[in-house]
Amino acid sequence: MENNRQDIEQAEEIRQEVHQEELEKQETRRIPVRIIVLIALVVILALGILLPIKIVPNALSSIGATLSSLFRRSEPITLSTTPADIQSGQPFILSWTGEKKTDGSYALHYPCVEGVRIESSVGEPKEVITCNSSFYFSPADTSIELTAFSDRNRTEQIPLTLSFLANNASRSEVLADTTITVTNPSRPTTSATSTPIATSTPKTAKKPTPKVTPSSGLPDLEVRAIDVGYDSQKAVLSFVVVNIGDTASGPWTLRATLPSHTDPTHLAPHQQSLAPGDRIKYHLEFKNVNTSGDRKATITADPENEIKEESETNNKTNIFVPTTQGQTGTKPDFGIRILNTGVNAEGRAFARFEVVNLGGRATGEWRFQATLPTTDNLSEYNSSIQSSLASGEKVIFNVGFENARFGTNTITISLDPQNSIDENNESNNTASANVVR
Repeated sequence: MENNRQDIEQAEEIRQEVHQEELEKQETRRIPVRIIVLIALVVILALGILLPIKIVPNALSSIGATLSSLFRRSEPITLSTTPADIQSGQPFILSWTGEKKTDGSYALHYPCVEGVRIESSVGEPKEVITCNSSFYFSPADTSIELTAFSDRNRTEQIPLTLSFLANNASRSEVLADTTITVTNPSRPTTSATSTPIATSTPKTAKKPTPKVTPSSGLPDLEVRAIDVGYDSQKAVLSFVVVNIGDTASGPWTLRATLPSHTDPTHLAPHQQSLAPGDRIKYHLEFKNVNTSGDRKATITADPENEIKEESETNNKTNIFVPTTQGQTGTKPDFGIRILNTGVNAEGRAFARFEVVNLGGRATGEWRFQATLPTTDNLSEYNSSIQSSLASGEKVIFNVGFENARFGTNTITISLDPQNSIDENNESNNTASANVVR
């Protein structure tokens, strides 16, 4: 019995030893697996660390470029003119830097200066850009062709402002401004002593009145229309040729192209030399005025440009000749018609209108007034002084304004609203048209 128990205990000890050995063998087999797993984890961690090191520089570079793009200062827009020296009556190009904007309209603005006007150099007759008013346009590129006039002074400084009104915007954004200098070589640098007019038929002159301060050392013949009328069956043109230059003109030639089917050309060679400030008043008669077609007379001094002058742009003038004296009388007579109006969804509106002198005499300086239907109230635009219109001469204006009223409203243009000019007919100085938004 005792022996059996001892045998059982020995058997149990042997079983436990075998079991312990088996466990040790299993543990020994697990060590390589753990090592492999550990190595794999180390590799994974290493990849997780090393890969971002390669990627981050590119990412940072991209972010830097984006931030640079977001915070980069845009270059300011600047205005320039070609040519830089702007002559009165000569076209020039106004250009601006930067890319062309297409999601709205550009606008040009300049203040009112007496004797100054700017025209867009597109179309015939030219379109006057009214001062203190927005002139909306859509250029083909970043430039616009303009013509500036200075009728009173030799030089004028004109501030220009370029703006852009984006679609769906309520206010314009000022892009750039500049000041241009316009020179009129035909105007003296200092005021000269006035000389009484010598009234005569061609080839009569007054004594010279020298200018105070010479500027160019050249003569300058200028032709100025005065009147047109009838004497019996003959048309009579009155005009003046004056030397506004600094030296005597020397002998010169006068040519008149006339609206007559029997006497279309009048040539008067060897006109007497005009000293500085001297002038001649002419009365040119002709008959058989054209009853249809072109009835414009053109008077030209020095038509072949044989005389070297300070300016060659003021040597001629045009005079409209009526078929009879009763047609226009001896007074000026304004006529007006509104060519077209328009307004867009943002309330930018404009009106283009034509003014013509239907009378037989030049109008002299004048003004116009526009009543504009804006959302604030009926706004009045009063123009600056406009240049005189010769008989038959016409000019086109463009008045632009913002915040047009909704619905159908009326814009009204009135010429010479104070009736400062004595006309043949005072009843044709006003025109109205609808503006529909």
